[in-house]
Amino acid sequence: MKGSRVAARYAKSMIQLAKEQGSLEKVYGDMKDIKGTIHSNDELDIVLKSPLIKSEKKKQILVAIFKSTEKLTKSLLEQLVSQNREMHLELVASEFIAQYNVLKGIVIAKVTSAKQISDKDLKTLSASIKEQFNCSEVVIEEKIDEALLGGMIVRIGDKQIDDSIDRRIKDLKNELIQA
Repeated sequence: MKGSRVAARYAKSMIQLAKEQGSLEKVYGDMKDIKGTIHSNDELDIVLKSPLIKSEKKKQILVAIFKSTEKLTKSLLEQLVSQNREMHLELVASEFIAQYNVLKGIVIAKVTSAKQISDKDLKTLSASIKEQFNCSEVVIEEKIDEALLGGMIVRIGDKQIDDSIDRRIKDLKNELIQA
């Protein structure tokens, strides 16, 4: 995908520059804000992707919205607009966050369960993931899906561990059919 390659290159360059300038943590915060703002604001996303809106207007909008960001982040915004790649801004921010997480040894685990998981179970799960993935930190993003009968589904990157009751029932059903 062309957009993701572009985003990866910009993100990699931003991480290198931010490390050199000692502003990696601040730029990381900016990228989280940018991603969240674009993701939650359909109008902004439409403006960035619109070929009818002039680049200068897009630049003014981005500067106004993200006026409290780091100098390096502002420079990125201006560069993306000047090269007509502002439509990739959310992808660049997402890719920056992903590369930052790899750099810092942070693993994002998306956990889907039928009900709220207790703090004790979350700590146990986090410790297990740290051990399995040899990482320094685990961020668990919890999602409740009442359609699950019980258990949980854990997604980490492109890996999925399905320990749900639904999965067990399907497996049992398949065993019975084959027997």
